[in-house]
Amino acid sequence: MAAGAPTRQAGQVRQRRGIPRVALVAWLALIVGVAIWTERRLADRSDAAPPAPAASPAPAAPPRPHRPARPASLPEAATPRLRLEGHVIDPDGRDVEGAVVTLDRDLDRYSPVGAARGYDGTAAARTTSDAAGRFMFEAIEPGIFQISAAAGPLLAGPIRCTSSDAARPLVIRLEAGVSATVTVSDEAGAAIPGAHIEAHGVATGDTDARGRATLGPLRPGWIDIAVHAAGRAAGSQSVNLDAPGAHAEIAVTLYRGVPVSGRIVDEHRQPIAGARIAVISAPPSFHGEQIASDDRGEFAVAALVRGVYTLDVTADGYVPARNTVTVDRSAVHGVEIAMTAGGTITGIVVDTDHRAVAFATIIAWPRGRTTQTTGDAGGNFELRGIATGNISVAAVTPAGQRGSATVRLSAAADTPDIEIVIDGVGTIAGTVVDDHGAALPGIGVTAYVDYSHRSSGAGGGSRYGHAITDGAGRFVITGLADMSYLVHTSRRDRQPASWPPPGSVFARTGDRDVRLSLLPGGRLTGRLVDQTGTPVDAARVGVADSSTASGRDGVFDIRDIPPGRHDVRSLIGGAWTVARQEIEVRSGETTDLGTLTVARDRPGRTLTGRVVDPTGAPLGNVRVDLGVIRPPPVDVDDPPGGFHAHRTAYTTPDGSLRIADIPPTPMLALATDFVYGASATLAIPTAAVCPGDPPAITLVLSPRDAR
Repeated sequence: MAAGAPTRQAGQVRQRRGIPRVALVAWLALIVGVAIWTERRLADRSDAAPPAPAASPAPAAPPRPHRPARPASLPEAATPRLRLEGHVIDPDGRDVEGAVVTLDRDLDRYSPVGAARGYDGTAAARTTSDAAGRFMFEAIEPGIFQISAAAGPLLAGPIRCTSSDAARPLVIRLEAGVSATVTVSDEAGAAIPGAHIEAHGVATGDTDARGRATLGPLRPGWIDIAVHAAGRAAGSQSVNLDAPGAHAEIAVTLYRGVPVSGRIVDEHRQPIAGARIAVISAPPSFHGEQIASDDRGEFAVAALVRGVYTLDVTADGYVPARNTVTVDRSAVHGVEIAMTAGGTITGIVVDTDHRAVAFATIIAWPRGRTTQTTGDAGGNFELRGIATGNISVAAVTPAGQRGSATVRLSAAADTPDIEIVIDGVGTIAGTVVDDHGAALPGIGVTAYVDYSHRSSGAGGGSRYGHAITDGAGRFVITGLADMSYLVHTSRRDRQPASWPPPGSVFARTGDRDVRLSLLPGGRLTGRLVDQTGTPVDAARVGVADSSTASGRDGVFDIRDIPPGRHDVRSLIGGAWTVARQEIEVRSGETTDLGTLTVARDRPGRTLTGRVVDPTGAPLGNVRVDLGVIRPPPVDVDDPPGGFHAHRTAYTTPDGSLRIADIPPTPMLALATDFVYGASATLAIPTAAVCPGDPPAITLVLSPRDAR
């Protein structure tokens, strides 16, 4: 409720106290009399003979539910609360005691609504599983949320759930995660203790006295690491850890930077308090931590290294804004970012009988941004800060059913009122069993639309659905459109590498007895060497939808591979090649491939050096290209003339550069900077002249006005 609402109500009460008592009694008598007269008239009509039927018009659409004015916030007592119970098991189905289970609302942490309501990952609820692996969350608001769990080196999630999942215990099956040890140091190589480290935007810990911190368990795949320390510009690093149980050593150097400050204002240049500012760098890409504007609309970024940055600003009720800031060697102050008030979309969520649907999650995508809110008990919702244009709005009910609508917002002053009909009410249900027919709990099941049998008239609902099997191995995928699907299950929750997915079955919306068999995965081991017999380390080795990196001795080990015949691929020098074709992977068995010889080019040379200004001061974040100058084209099929890059790198904040695998042919080095422009080209000795690494180079950039 708005802050001024209680005051207005109090004023109304005071006015009513001033009404004379006699007038009040007369008014009440009149109301009662009218009610009695109306009741008698209705009774007389019901006793009379019905009139002769007339030509009936076409049936009218059901009336739209009554839309009372939506309060600014739903009273706490009006929102029903749910209880979610669950069970944590390990990969072999055994109970896990002491698993930390986290539940968070599935709101976009960077959206105005998500931040305004506090769902930024820090307000997540946590509990611990007991000796029987059981856990429970109470007083959960209806809607969509996500849940994850971790115990030692095992983890699961985040699993996206809806309120319907609270109807039965949720089974969470843990799998082996990955880990990384991060070493943080300054430009001189000294350890930085107390540096704060995040993985995938979630806080994971601080470095110790040696500047080291171990992260894990983490979800396999690309791991994005961000590091922050007082007085230093933030740093980042990414590493690909696909294989469960894999570990990586990551080194991050933090440099001193300069402060950037400014303020956020509206179109009338009035300050906007509580605006959220995300710092995003140009290549090499980096997303810094979010900061907020104060009551005067002012903000400050403690330190940024030299580079070009985008300040991405969001605020409740305003259209998101962006501003580019160039940071050289001195502090940047007085940055002003103006935001415009966004439009408001109101509406109601109803079912196909036009009955209001309570507490649906409403999501809009204005200009690629996500804005999200939750409807009230009457199905009403309000989305604010929406940019103009054609807006797609979707609703997901607490039971996982879906509907969508499109609305045109021509101007910020527009307040379109829409109705979203929940027509994606289809379900597919079934059971997942192992090779012995025993039920498998805690297994992910996905329904992909079967485009080969898709009906052109298929409407609402989702073209994609997901569910987790319960303790009896049963699953129910909700919110599906009326069409045919491919239903697939896998121990590893990721996109299948081939199509159709191995082991998938066809099903149609409404099927209730789909049976999926999930066989234990197989395992492949082996060793990679090149033509000279030298072990190939750090090469990606992939089979089906699983991959890993070879060790220093060339050894690789890939587990949980779907049974069947697969090619073994290796990634060396940026290109995938087939190392062995049609390898038979058997369920529950390990196949040793022995030594695989893969072709790789002769180890390339590495170019090192630095980029400086005329005084010899280093220049960071400068683009350095290694390439050739082509002549002007003669024929229409000739490539355009000018400089063409073969390799590209960016200098570190201390001006250092390193380009690996440079070609043996004649090459030119060229530095390009956002402040200084381009340097003169510098010839790099060929491999014939310099068989080893070429000598370190120095590229000098002069100010544009000094040329």
